[in-house]
Amino acid sequence: YSRPIGRKMAAGLGVVYYGVEGIEQYDTRAMHLGDFSDNELLLLLSLARLEGPISLGINVKFIRQEFKGLENDPQYGNLGAPSASGVGFDVGLITHFWRPLRIGVMLRGKTDLRNDRVPTSASVGLAYEKRLRLGREAPRVVLAVDLEQVKTKPIRLHMGLGLERLIAFRDIEFSIRGGRNNYFLEQRIGDIVKGDFKFKLEGEDQDLLNESNARWGMGIGIKHSGLGLDYTFTRGVLHDPHYLSLTYHYR
Repeated sequence: YSRPIGRKMAAGLGVVYYGVEGIEQYDTRAMHLGDFSDNELLLLLSLARLEGPISLGINVKFIRQEFKGLENDPQYGNLGAPSASGVGFDVGLITHFWRPLRIGVMLRGKTDLRNDRVPTSASVGLAYEKRLRLGREAPRVVLAVDLEQVKTKPIRLHMGLGLERLIAFRDIEFSIRGGRNNYFLEQRIGDIVKGDFKFKLEGEDQDLLNESNARWGMGIGIKHSGLGLDYTFTRGVLHDPHYLSLTYHYR
């Protein structure tokens, strides 16, 4: 939920929750100890301000992590169920000096929990938007590229292309989107950041170019009178998740 405050500020509130039940628990000898569950809660309080072509924002986040059923585990048995809470902060900005191009930067602070930790991370992204002169309702092409660095892990690369308002009919708007991560480019970017400017393909590079390592996603969006429904399917390495979101924008 977000709401403007005056002409240059806005406040927001976000809630994210998910839970998994019936996770089987085994010891080092593969003996079944029972089942446990995991519940995660994230609360976000956001404040943003517009200063000329720059939008600045900050999140104050509360994270609650709760495991149940691990009392029989030797690692956690003396502690009880390893549940904990933590508070963290995020800072971000978006610049739009040239209307078709936007640059965004996000810094996520570390959040310490009792038995876990959300690490520090940083992201920088570019988004280019172009209106197509097709019919009365002009659709928009949006191209986005993000680089993400989580602690000292390899840099992650995210690329996406969207055709927004591709079809508009009687206040109904239809959009189609696609995205892809690329292991090979991630490795190359990481090498450049480290000062390793190699230009020939090696054995490990051939493995990175293998299509079986591809991660991609496709999605559609439908809007009608402020009500939006978005669906995304992501091809992952270990599983193929589906995402469904519902939004409502009022004035």
